[in-house]
Order: sequence, then structure tokens, then C-alpha cells
Amino acid sequence: MDILEMTYFRDAANLENFSLVAKKHFVAQSSVSRSIAKLENELGVKLFIRKGNAVALSEYGKLLLFEVEEALAHIDAAVQSISARRSKIVRVSTLAGTSAAVPAMAAFRKAYPEIELQFPAKGDSDYTPDVWLSTKPLENPESYQYLELFSERYVIALPKDSPKAARSSLSIEELRDIPIVGLGFDTELYRRMLPYFEKHHYRPTFIARSSNPTTVCDYVRYGFGISIFPERSWARVVGDGIAVRPFSDLELRRSVYLYWKKSVPLTPAVKEFIDFFSAYYAAEKKAGNNRGGAPKGFLAQGKAL
Repeated sequence: MDILEMTYFRDAANLENFSLVAKKHFVAQSSVSRSIAKLENELGVKLFIRKGNAVALSEYGKLLLFEVEEALAHIDAAVQSISARRSKIVRVSTLAGTSAAVPAMAAFRKAYPEIELQFPAKGDSDYTPDVWLSTKPLENPESYQYLELFSERYVIALPKDSPKAARSSLSIEELRDIPIVGLGFDTELYRRMLPYFEKHHYRPTFIARSSNPTTVCDYVRYGFGISIFPERSWARVVGDGIAVRPFSDLELRRSVYLYWKKSVPLTPAVKEFIDFFSAYYAAEKKAGNNRGGAPKGFLAQGKAL
């Protein structure tokens, strides 16, 4: 006996008419009749006494109705409990700008302690985010709404004891003979820089590739090469022994966005999260704070002074 059969049975017992049950569930009457007949065959007893178009419960039917109503009540209570818990969860997929967004997420958690933040990873069996942090549109971008959180420039990271670290900025030409760490041919950044590389007849030499910021910075710190990465998103992992310099001959930037699906109704918790991030980064831009951290005067309720 499945939930649909139990539901048809309960409604037939209350409405005493298979046609009314079919109309209630927008199905053909034959579907309801087959479901009841299947249930009767499984139990080996008649559950209803037919009286023309009307039906009435048999003695066996009355016994079953009590148990079915109990079972459906437990199922309804479980569904409501799960829905209530799920409504207080926001699942955030962090595809880019994670480190730079952590202060905003920490401020949100402090402002809304009753809302749980979860961070599903791409590839997880239950990968069903409510919102995404990303630098570019996801698949089928027309299916999403988005909010620009912040913009950041790409910079050059090199060992602090490198002679070139004494310069206030560096050109592409000056990178020609230096191995690069972390920038692969298949990355968005490489594709964006390719025209500049070609203009200078420069094909980079990659000594190591990694998507892990800490690993990339370790390679640079110990003199294996230089790296090119987003200034703000990676600022927290740079640490000692690394000098960060802008390009002197080009300005490369990226924006980090918050995305959510148009077709999925927002739970109150998700709406609070989106509104909070909108207010947080608006306050940050107003204050001219582009290095991260909570904007000055940002209240726990997510309002800007």
C-alpha cells in the first residue's frame, strides 16, 4: 500500500463516491477504481459496499480507515517538520570569491542565528543550492536572477625577495622569462589574457598548476615562479614572503555575483540572505571599502547606517 492508495481510500471513505475523489485529484475515475480494487486484492477483503454510484465502508474498511488516517497524519506531520526545518536553511554554492564573501556570510549568521548556512559542493549527490557565488553566468543564464557583489582586479604575485618586487607595477613584457604557477590554459583568466599574451608574442611557461590558493601562494613564496590571481578574493591567503603588484600596461578585472533561480520560489530564509547581501555590499561600496571585512556602521540586522 502506497501513499496515493491510502489517500484515495481515505477520500473515498469520506466522500462516499469514487467520481468525487477523481475530481478532487484531477484524475480519471477509472484510476481511483483501479487503486481501490488493487488494495482490496492485496488485503483479500472488500473495503467498500457499492450502492449504485455511492459507496460505503465495509466492516473491514472501517478498521483500515482508522489505521490509514493515523499513518497519513504521521506522514503529514513529518512533511511539515521537514518543510519547517528546510525553510530555515540557505544552501550556498561557492564557485568563486569564497574568501572575500566569508565576512558577509559571518555577518549574516550573526544577524540571523536561527538560519543555518550550508555549503554543498559541486558533485555531491544532494547538490541543490539555493544561491550560487560565481564570476560568470551558470548554464542557461536566462534562468537566473543575479546581484553583483563586488569587482576586483587581477594582480601579479611574486616572491618578496625577487628583484622585480622593488617595482611598484609590472608589465607583461617583464614576465616573459618567469615561470607561472596556478594559471592553466583552460581557465577563464588565461582566455581573457590570451589577446595580451599574443600581442607581446608571449606564451607563458607553467611550472605548476593548482586551483588551491594556499598551494599557489606556497609555490610563489618559495620562489618557484609568479602567479596572477584576483586581488581581493585571495588577499587572506597571501601571507608573508609574497609581494603583490598591479599590471602597468593593462587592467584586468572580474566581478563576483550572487545567483538564484527564477523558477524556484524563495523561502523566507533565502530572501533574507539575498536582501542581506544586497545591503551589505551596497554599504561597502558606499563606504569605499573594497578590501573586504564588514562595512563600518553595518548593523547586525543587515542595515546600513
